[in-house]
Amino acid sequence: MKTRVPFIGEYKTSIARVAFAVAVMAIGLMPVSAHAKGGKSCGVYSVTIGSQVFTGQQTILVPAGNVNGKIAHVKGNFTDFFVDMNTFTVLNYKLNGTLVYSSKTPTRKNALTSPLLLKLNNEQLVLDRSGNGEDDDIKVQAKDCNTGGTFQLETDFASQERNVLSSAIHYCLLDSVSGRLFFTNGPLLGYDSPELSHVINWGSNQSTWAVGAGGRIGMVTGEDAQQALALTGRQSSCGR
Repeated sequence: MKTRVPFIGEYKTSIARVAFAVAVMAIGLMPVSAHAKGGKSCGVYSVTIGSQVFTGQQTILVPAGNVNGKIAHVKGNFTDFFVDMNTFTVLNYKLNGTLVYSSKTPTRKNALTSPLLLKLNNEQLVLDRSGNGEDDDIKVQAKDCNTGGTFQLETDFASQERNVLSSAIHYCLLDSVSGRLFFTNGPLLGYDSPELSHVINWGSNQSTWAVGAGGRIGMVTGEDAQQALALTGRQSSCGR
């Protein structure tokens, strides 16, 4: 069964067609409420790259020279993380002040050379770069909310991704039906959510994934994760 992160819409524009994408998406930016049903709350992102700070609703191209060799700091009310602009390795991903991932590292076949496509729409964020070849985009999509689907890393090419959890969190169950890999620290329950992807190996605090072209690994926490764990019938594996 393929799973999908529920919060993020599809965004399949390549960097080669980015000028058209910018114009189209700029028209579609609409404000959304900071509060949702079921106690879910969402904030607003800012992105800092070097001396540049990006806030507010916008879809822009940041020149390659302004991002090469830089680390982007993505900060919201509920989530906080860093992205290496050369590799799109994600560092120190925090949710509600808890360090969840020490790193999420994708493999690359080509160096990232394009401008950065950056989209901010209230709590929603897209970061997208590519290399020299076609179908070579790599993309971070994130949402600044306190629960639910809040992150995914997607590639247009076949790759691998290695996820390392913080020392306080551990993987507890791989669901062979859905491919979801659950993690917990007790109060927090979440899972790595694959699409066109599968686990190569995993241990207490790390996992390695084979990601197909157009595939991704997302992250889901909270009530959605509890419901998904209940479907496995193995809640005790994660202390539930």
